[in-house]
Amino acid sequence: MSRRFDTPVDDSQFLSRALESAAAELAGKMRLSGKMGRTVRLHIACVGGLERRERSALRQPVSSTPYIADAVLRVFQRMKISAPVLYLTVSLTDLIPFAGHQLELFGEPPKPRERLQSAITTILRYPDAPEAYWINAAAPDAYRIEQRYEFERISAL
Repeated sequence: MSRRFDTPVDDSQFLSRALESAAAELAGKMRLSGKMGRTVRLHIACVGGLERRERSALRQPVSSTPYIADAVLRVFQRMKISAPVLYLTVSLTDLIPFAGHQLELFGEPPKPRERLQSAITTILRYPDAPEAYWINAAAPDAYRIEQRYEFERISAL
């Protein structure tokens, strides 16, 4: 993602905001393409023909705005910019397909109505089964696993 300025910019705070904006736009494109990158690259062109190019290898592939912005800002802080900036370009290279991350182990518990419907379906599917049980959390802090859960019998309607 590139940013070209109408007038040369020498305010580092303004440049930081422009880099964050470019990182956010880049992250959006990465999500749309289903890719993640392992290397952040920053190219800055200054007044007088001075150009600086820096890159930073990341520990793990990223595609989200905060991680890309943080990496770009770290690269920018390492650069020694002595002249006003005309334009900058932020890119992510060494692309790989996106790999999702599990945020929750179990997700939301089923709603009572969904749970009842599931029980009815199970009982109707296996009418000859002698019994069916739900397993519910009883004492999550208990040391022994058999004390952590309790069984709730599902009875036919």
